[in-house]
Amino acid sequence: PLEEQKRIVSKIDGLFDKIDKAIFLTEESLKQAKNLLPSAVKKLFEDGETKGWKKLKFKDFASLRHGHQFRKYDYVDNGIPVVKIGQCPPGNKLDLTKCNFIDKSRESEFSNDLIFKGDLLMALTGGTLGKVTWVKDDYGVVVQNYRVGNFFTDQKLSSKRFLMYALLSPIFQTLMYSKINVAAQPNIGKEEIENLEFILPSLEEQSKVVERLDDLTFKAKQTQSKFEEQLTYLKNLKSSILSKAFAGEL
Repeated sequence: PLEEQKRIVSKIDGLFDKIDKAIFLTEESLKQAKNLLPSAVKKLFEDGETKGWKKLKFKDFASLRHGHQFRKYDYVDNGIPVVKIGQCPPGNKLDLTKCNFIDKSRESEFSNDLIFKGDLLMALTGGTLGKVTWVKDDYGVVVQNYRVGNFFTDQKLSSKRFLMYALLSPIFQTLMYSKINVAAQPNIGKEEIENLEFILPSLEEQSKVVERLDDLTFKAKQTQSKFEEQLTYLKNLKSSILSKAFAGEL
């Protein structure tokens, strides 16, 4: 009957309106959760400037290594994965699902370009310029392509984990973008980065910063996961309501 249809449509509209509001609020909360770490990193390094952290050139406490500039003729169907920018998403994992390979017999040839667990990588060109990947896991034998940067530190002056957060900081990102070469696509090289001036606290202070930010990273990810699950539930709820409506259960 028409009246029954109207009743069901009105009920669905009311339910969908409530769900849409809940989705909006959850999405806003998710945005805030994703911004927790960037905001904290920004504040810590801004505070560091006011605290008088020592200003050094990057090359005084860290170095950048380019990988090998592999060519199409180097690639084979299977073998040693080549880590290009596309294999380095922001975060702590490499994505080797769509990588190129070089022959396994060439491992010793590129022994200086190998990537290990605990390495700190950054994209040096293109749309992902400045994105940072911490290699949390052991991927076996993998080699580094040219436009991926691998950072190393003087352990007497800086920890690599602290350097990771430094690279993520708006202070470093702004400095880096002020030095990029813009040709067909933006890029930056070893010399430009190593000559950037940056602030550095004592190793003791670095350890405290890392502990604080690692803890915040863990909590932020937990919070993001909770809101992402809630979003999935709310979006699926709409389909469930429609299914019940067509089954005459509303």
